[in-house]
Amino acid sequence: MKLDRAVKIKMEGKIRVGSIYSMGRSFKMQSYDIHKRYLEFKANLPKETPYWVRSYFDGLAECHTDYYYKYDLHFGYWIDNVLYSTHKDNPMYYKKHRIEPSELFDKLSGHYWIDGNQPYFENEEDK
Repeated sequence: MKLDRAVKIKMEGKIRVGSIYSMGRSFKMQSYDIHKRYLEFKANLPKETPYWVRSYFDGLAECHTDYYYKYDLHFGYWIDNVLYSTHKDNPMYYKKHRIEPSELFDKLSGHYWIDGNQPYFENEEDK
């Protein structure tokens, strides 16, 4: 593949990868659905797409996921149908509600979107 064609694929793909992860954030999608869309994008790349372009997309996807964990997700525990966060800046931080760490160890927990508390990963009881 010629370099100009590879660069064009890279530039167009950068927008597409950003769109996938932006949609994931906007719609509070689960990790599985976001990753599935990303893999479909990669599967539809021309077969002759250079490895360095494919690797670039993998790096972008990893950066977007890291961004989620830094700004969009929190880890929390469910106690009496209320989700308490482990993030100190969250208003539902468990210590602000006088909950001791020992009260959390056997509770349902996971990563959740900060706004709305939708799960980022599929819950075990949903399987």
